[in-house]
Amino acid sequence: MPGLTPEAISRASQAAQTIQDVYWPAWQSHPDFAAASRWCEQDPNDPAAVALYRHEPFHGHRYSYMIAPVFDLLAPAQLTWGEKTLGEFVCILPIRDDLPVHPTRIGYIRWSLKGAGKAFRARQVLREMLPAKYRPLISLARSFARTPKSAYLPIEWKLAHRGQVWRQSEMPEWYRYKTRDRLNFESFCEKYRERLAGIEAHIGRESFWICATGQIHPDDVFKHLTYQLQIW
Repeated sequence: MPGLTPEAISRASQAAQTIQDVYWPAWQSHPDFAAASRWCEQDPNDPAAVALYRHEPFHGHRYSYMIAPVFDLLAPAQLTWGEKTLGEFVCILPIRDDLPVHPTRIGYIRWSLKGAGKAFRARQVLREMLPAKYRPLISLARSFARTPKSAYLPIEWKLAHRGQVWRQSEMPEWYRYKTRDRLNFESFCEKYRERLAGIEAHIGRESFWICATGQIHPDDVFKHLTYQLQIW
């Protein structure tokens, strides 16, 4: 193995032996091993395992998990994604029986608030606190929030300024003084006004919007509920 020192070769050999002696038996005894084996032949040198990523605590959880075969967990792209999205990489451990393993996909158990984690958790909390009839509106609000501000400019204005640099001073006054988020919120409320009927008994419409679009910390969602009881 050119370019590798004897120490590096020794560590690689020890790691390979550990995978076969510890990680492979853990995967063989896992409840999902049989289903995965029916899908494709399992490699003793590349068993399913779990990568730990450490982050700030959320609801008592300091770690998130990435679940996949060992070499997928060690792939540079996965490590980079994990560091960016989940937290600080800690180590790879043998798979635990209580962690589900998909036969073909990389799995995640995510408690991190990094990246899109804060918005995801805020939506999860909101779903738990609203009646079932309003829950589909959470995904609809999230989709609406992606609408670019320019979508609200009248087609006539766009045609009149086609091929030109759009100067802020030439745009309609109502457009200049409203943010993209405000325009999206108002358009969402107009389109789904019938489905939003009665939601104020649980949460105000503006509060629903900022929670559904992940603009607040998930621990603060409950503060926006209109039916909460407070004891002084």
